[in-house]
Amino acid sequence: MGTVKGYMIEVDRPSVLQEVIQSLSQHSQKEWQPVNHSQLWVGNRLFFDCLSFWSEYYSLENWDFYEAVKLGSEIEKMNHVTFHEVVARRPVLWVDEIIQRDQIHMMYQPIVHVEHKQTIGYEMLARALKPDGSLISPALLFESARNQSELFRLDRTCRIKGIQAGQQLSQEQLIFVNFIPTSIYIPEHCLQTTMKAAYENGIDNSRIVFEVVETERVDNLEHLKRILLYYRREGFRYALDDVGEGFNDLSTLLALEPDVVKLDRKFVKNIHLDKEKRDRAEKIYRLTSSMNAIALAEGIESAEEARILREIGYDWQQGYYYGKPSFSPSSNSEVFL
Repeated sequence: MGTVKGYMIEVDRPSVLQEVIQSLSQHSQKEWQPVNHSQLWVGNRLFFDCLSFWSEYYSLENWDFYEAVKLGSEIEKMNHVTFHEVVARRPVLWVDEIIQRDQIHMMYQPIVHVEHKQTIGYEMLARALKPDGSLISPALLFESARNQSELFRLDRTCRIKGIQAGQQLSQEQLIFVNFIPTSIYIPEHCLQTTMKAAYENGIDNSRIVFEVVETERVDNLEHLKRILLYYRREGFRYALDDVGEGFNDLSTLLALEPDVVKLDRKFVKNIHLDKEKRDRAEKIYRLTSSMNAIALAEGIESAEEARILREIGYDWQQGYYYGKPSFSPSSNSEVFL
C-alpha cells in the first residue's frame, strides 16, 4: 500500500472542525481522515479543491497547516507551512483569472411549449473567452477548473451569471441554470450568493429551475437530496438532466422527485426511426407524469423528432430545431408544429 500525500489541518475551534468535516462528507474517506478533535488530514487534490470554499467562510490565517502523508490509516505529520505558502503551491489558475476578469458569459437556448406555441424559458449555457476573444468550450472550461481546484468558484460564478442573464427575459419565462452538486459543500453556506443574485436582480425564485448536470457524478445521494430540498424550501424548482442513462437512472428519478425531467438526448435522436427509443421515452414520460413532474425532451433537431415526442406527451421541448444557443434571447425561435 503506497503513501498518499496531503496536508494536516489544525483549526482553532472544534465547531469549525465539524463544519469542515461536513463539507468533506460527500467525498470518499480515502481522501480525508479526522485525526483528533482539532486536526484533520486531507489528500492533495481534495485539499486544493476545497481551499477556495474554506477561504470564503473561515480565517485560514488562524489555521495551522502541515505537509503530511497517509499510509493505510496512519498519518505522518511533517513540515509546517503557512497559509500563504499553501496558496502559492496551488496550480496556475487561469480559470481564476477568467473569473476575476469577468470573461464568463451566458448563452441562451430556448425551451418551448409546443401546444401553447410559445417560448416558456431559456437554458443558460456558460461560455468563457480566451485572451484573443475566441470561445472556450464548456467541457474544457470545467475540466480545467477541476484540474486547477477552481470548480467551487466557477460553478458559483456560472449560477450567478445565469440568474443575472435572466433579466433579459420576460417575467413569465423560466430561467434554467445548471449546477454541479459536487461543488456545493454545505448548501446553507454555498447557496447564499445564489439567493442574493435572485433578490438583487428582482427575479422571483419560482422562475429559476436549477438543473443537475450529468457530467459530475454524485456518490452521495443524500448530499444531493439535501441540496435539492434546500432549493425547494426557498421556492426554486429543480430539474434532472439526461434522464434514462447513467447517474440519472429511473430509481434516482423516484428518489429525488424533480419538478422537471429532461429526457436524455440519446433517446431523442432519430426517435422516429427507432422503436426501442420510443418505448424508452414513453416509459420515462409515464413515470414523470406519475410524479406530477414535467417531462422535457432536449436535443431535438428535426420536425420528425419533435412530432413523435409531442405524440408521446413531451409538450416541453428544446434543441437546435427551435433555436441554437446565442448571446441574446433569440427572436427567431418560434418554430412550432
